[in-house]
Amino acid sequence: MSTEISLTDLRRLAAVCELPAITIYLPGPGRLRDGEQVRSRFRELLEQAERTVKTWWTDAVRARHLLAPALALLEGTTLDELGSSTLACFMTSRGMKCLRLPALLHELVYIGPHLHLTPLLPFIDAAAPDGFDGRTERADDYLRCTEMDRIFSAVHNDRVELLGFVPDRELWGTYGESGDAANLHPSRQDDDECLINLLFILAILRGTPWIVLPDQNDSTPFSVMAWLKPAPNERHSSRQPEVASSASL
Repeated sequence: MSTEISLTDLRRLAAVCELPAITIYLPGPGRLRDGEQVRSRFRELLEQAERTVKTWWTDAVRARHLLAPALALLEGTTLDELGSSTLACFMTSRGMKCLRLPALLHELVYIGPHLHLTPLLPFIDAAAPDGFDGRTERADDYLRCTEMDRIFSAVHNDRVELLGFVPDRELWGTYGESGDAANLHPSRQDDDECLINLLFILAILRGTPWIVLPDQNDSTPFSVMAWLKPAPNERHSSRQPEVASSASL
């Protein structure tokens, strides 16, 4: 099982687009080293995933087939060796990819058309553009934006110089690629997916540079910030730093 996340692996995971794609994050026992408790919890997460898949997408036989590689981990030593790390399992019709992340993350089961990749953010070494550290240098050359509609549209129109993601944030809604419109909801609804995760996937696939922003709680009310290149018809005088925020964020 890999403990490193290569950009090649990340692109392969981001390219998944099928229903159902299953993601499970299982934190280890930490200092308690209670392997049996971790094994029991992993079994419960797999049962939860199986119930969801059978309810919304497929029959019991195919659901069991999708989860078979993860079920096999219950018989091995992988779960006993987690310690203070987190097991990440990504399952599709093509098989399973497992990663061992060097930190205790939140437990999660995520099922949708894409794999859930945003918990990987702090563990990936992603370089910002030359001369731009993503926080202060050259910031005045770009328009800062936190509105999801504008950010999605800018990504598709190659107007994003840099994306900044705040870890451990969720934002639920639907996104229509043809209209570049993100519909936000206060809590997850049946057809929703995590829009922050979808934006991260788009950034990976389109080669949009991104960084991890520090989480300062109340002083960081947004989940994502984009540094936008001015549109071709905008004059230089309009290149003033602007923070466009949304009440939904």
